[in-house]
Amino acid sequence: ITLMFIICAIWQFCTVAYISNRSSKLLNIASLKHVMFAPMSFFDTTPLGRIINRFTKDTDVLDNEIAEQARLVCNGVGNAIGILILCVIYLPWFAILIPFLIGFIAMLFSYYQATSREVKRLEGVARSFVFSNFDEVLQGMPTIKSYSASKMFLERNSKNLNRMNESYLTSICLMRWFSIPLHGTSAIITLLVSMLCASNAYHI
Repeated sequence: ITLMFIICAIWQFCTVAYISNRSSKLLNIASLKHVMFAPMSFFDTTPLGRIINRFTKDTDVLDNEIAEQARLVCNGVGNAIGILILCVIYLPWFAILIPFLIGFIAMLFSYYQATSREVKRLEGVARSFVFSNFDEVLQGMPTIKSYSASKMFLERNSKNLNRMNESYLTSICLMRWFSIPLHGTSAIITLLVSMLCASNAYHI
């Protein structure tokens, strides 16, 4: 069993690392290709910060966050499936609860995903304003200094950063909110199984 666990862990890490690296590489190549061959009207209507955002935040997510999140998901899903299988083996009547449990979690995830997608979109738009403002300041530094307008651009940058951090904080709060019903459901199931085992409701 230990040898099988080690083999599965190595396979999991190698698979996640390969998919993450390949996804990041394909995203960079595709993004660079589309930007290089984009018409001038695209650059006239698309803010520069939004373009930079694709090559910074999205690449960082694929390089650093996606692999770790995928590993956590694999471990969590594997543990959950193993626990449910053991519960059904020792307590056959527990299988009746599984469809309702899956439906409840799917409903929660659907609600969370729809909200999280919109919050992530707002965060991306706010981050684009930060990059655009920073690029404008770099390009117009002589003009800003000549008119003594540094304070105005500092306040604008602080405002853009606060708006971006508000969206990021909201996304973190959504993750914590989603974990509360999941942990609550897990605690209730653990309590029910423990009570059934302790009360000797089913002879094992």
